[in-house]
Amino acid sequence: VVRLCREHGLYSALIYLFNRGLDDFKTPLEELLIVAQDSQRGDAVGIG
Repeated sequence: VVRLCREHGLYSALIYLFNRGLDDFKTPLEELLIVAQDSQRGDAVGIG
């Protein structure tokens, strides 16, 4: 389930799974930060 959420960009579902199912609050935050950084890098490359 986690793999499918990652592949399809279902980040709210991913957060729910980690928070409720695994009692893990750190991992989804780390993943979202990585996605945000990658997104900004992609925008910068497209502009520059």
